[in-house]
Amino acid sequence: MGKKKDAKKAARKAAEAAAAAYAARMAAEASAGGSAGRGAPGFEVPDELRRMGEALIAKANSPQGREMIASGLALAATAAAASAGRQRRQSPHAGEERAVPPAPPVPPTPPVPPAPPVPPVPPVPPQPGVGGTQAIDPQAVADAIGDAAGALLTRLFANRRPG
Repeated sequence: MGKKKDAKKAARKAAEAAAAAYAARMAAEASAGGSAGRGAPGFEVPDELRRMGEALIAKANSPQGREMIASGLALAATAAAASAGRQRRQSPHAGEERAVPPAPPVPPTPPVPPAPPVPPVPPVPPQPGVGGTQAIDPQAVADAIGDAAGALLTRLFANRRPG
């Protein structure tokens, strides 16, 4: 479970870093075009969004930001490679080349009527107390289910850290 949580956190950081890089590129293009970073001609960027973009640009231009962008790109490339490998392994003809042409089709044979099924013998209900059978105690069944559910939940959430 910890690896998935770490992967999600890294993916979130990578997305933030990618957004920061995009915002930086857009700001550089906007400043090169003569607008003072306030948006494209005829389009006004709200001040709140502009401030958020500037904060992301500043973060992306720092060494930490560059490291986050690089780790996010590496994570994305790793995930893409793993997915491609998984798809290749699951393909029924992965890596195979057909050297032999397929065999010609065989003409169908007429169907044979099936034999009528034999009716099953009805089971004999057990007699209470005979042959080692006992009556089922509903409280014991409920206790066993509760114990199993408790063990499952303990096992699932035992390694989680609070927060």
